[in-house]
Amino acid sequence: MKNFEKNATTNGIPKKELGKQYFISVLVSLMITGGIIGAGYLIDRWRGGSPTFILIGFVISGPLSVWVNYTLVKRKYLHASPTQEQKNKQKIS
Repeated sequence: MKNFEKNATTNGIPKKELGKQYFISVLVSLMITGGIIGAGYLIDRWRGGSPTFILIGFVISGPLSVWVNYTLVKRKYLHASPTQEQKNKQKIS
């Protein structure tokens, strides 16, 4: 039976650190989505036509925010130094 720490998840990353990363991911997603959709709204208002650019903004902002968040998480957790991985393994056992 594994011995789990009170404040650690199953892979050894502290819950507090995961909470911070979740908060950063939400903020990045909102900023990207809001910026692109807002720009589309302004372009549509300026042109005086149908909401074409705002819909394009919705379509583009989803995959773009997922890609940016994946890049941030990958850089922080998947490319950790070997010493960091060893520390995480020691916390688990």
